[in-house]
Amino acid sequence: TSATPDSYSMTFNDDGTMRTSGFNFSQQVKTPLPEGEMIGNTEGAVAGVSGFWSTSGGKLSMCFTSGGDSEVETRVRTPKGGGFNDQRRGNELAGTGGSASYSCASEKLSTSDAMPNGDVMKHEYTRVSRPEQVPR
Repeated sequence: TSATPDSYSMTFNDDGTMRTSGFNFSQQVKTPLPEGEMIGNTEGAVAGVSGFWSTSGGKLSMCFTSGGDSEVETRVRTPKGGGFNDQRRGNELAGTGGSASYSCASEKLSTSDAMPNGDVMKHEYTRVSRPEQVPR
């Protein structure tokens, strides 16, 4: 299995609002079968989201209030030439937000989130701009 996402950005504002960029992605799954290999290819795009963020007890929490629409196409081919195509649209890929453990060091934000199957999903983000200094 291999997955290839495009670049992605998140903006966290001092007032607790946040937004993300949209992104394109592709993945391929190869399944060995006695008669050969079944190959599934998925390509899609997810629109950016906006909402709110907070931190507490070592957890970064985000609640999405808009965005996240997606368009996905999957093509599966079997060794004997069969298969199917599937297209989906909606906001099922974006989720509703959630929380993840996080750490910050220098210009990096690292998150980790336990998945239901016991794996851990990890992401690392690099600061691309400094916060604006707002006169008070």
